[in-house]
Amino acid sequence: MVSPVYDGILFIGAPLIGLVFALAMLGGLPWVMRPATMFGSNEALISIFIGVWTYAHLCAVVFRSHLNRDIYSRFKLRFTVVPLALFVGMLLSDWLLVTAVIIAVFWDVYHTAMQNFGFCRIYDSRQGSFSEKGRKLDIMVNHLLYVGPIVGGLSFAPTLNALDQYADVGWYFPIELADFLVFLQPRLTLLFLIGGSLFLAYYVYSYWQLSQEGYRVSRQKVTILFSTGITSVWAWGFLPPFYAFFVSNFYHALQYFGIVWAIENRNIRRTIGLSNLSSGAWITFAVFLLSLVAAGIAFKVYGTGTIRWSLGIFTVISLMHFWYDSFVWQAHKIAAA
Repeated sequence: MVSPVYDGILFIGAPLIGLVFALAMLGGLPWVMRPATMFGSNEALISIFIGVWTYAHLCAVVFRSHLNRDIYSRFKLRFTVVPLALFVGMLLSDWLLVTAVIIAVFWDVYHTAMQNFGFCRIYDSRQGSFSEKGRKLDIMVNHLLYVGPIVGGLSFAPTLNALDQYADVGWYFPIELADFLVFLQPRLTLLFLIGGSLFLAYYVYSYWQLSQEGYRVSRQKVTILFSTGITSVWAWGFLPPFYAFFVSNFYHALQYFGIVWAIENRNIRRTIGLSNLSSGAWITFAVFLLSLVAAGIAFKVYGTGTIRWSLGIFTVISLMHFWYDSFVWQAHKIAAA
């Protein structure tokens, strides 16, 4: 997409980088788990870091939506009225607030799998495979590689614990359903192992057939599937939940920072008026980096407490990140066609 080194580190190698980082923390960096008073919290250093890192990536979508004039002009209502209406609704309704927070948790899982899917399709398209062939297969395999290990691993119950928030509005059925699914986890794990293995065999066979018809499968796609698959199985399947969440959030955000900078750096430079400055690229990168760090710190200071308006704002930004990114990809694709 950009260059072998850029893609190799920020896209293809990002999952493995996150995994190695987590294993290093478990094995030889115990100091990162020591409590530190910073940004209004008394958490482990690594917890503060991943909070800032994750929220910074959520805010990075603004560079692709509101600060891109071409995209913004197409979807003004989605970028203004919808988030404002959702925020007001969460201020007025406990049900909406709780539901929005829970949706953000599970949408994040889907969103991460779909980002990996996007890489697969882009890399194949760069090989000249522009058709819709294999699209459904790629969607399914990326969800299998990401969701399957969650269902079968140590993080299944903690992920479902998000449903416990419905107790605040007196609705206990989702909590009972979560308990039932945790009870069924051994059977679900067996189902994913058997069904997933059969599907992977079918996936490989299907692409072999497509290759006989002239479809060119990119090496980058194969590599990123291996990178993501190994990382997902190891992290979600065998690491303690915090470390698994760290790996996922770290590599997903790293990939996203790489995407946004690669696509939007010229637009950002033009927006802040540095197009004609010789050192404009470096200044633009500094603005990009510092603004995201500031957004991440703001989340740690204001977004993790119990104040309703702050929880509402940061939940809206999370949901809009997932939603905006799903159609901004397509808008860029259409514009480039």
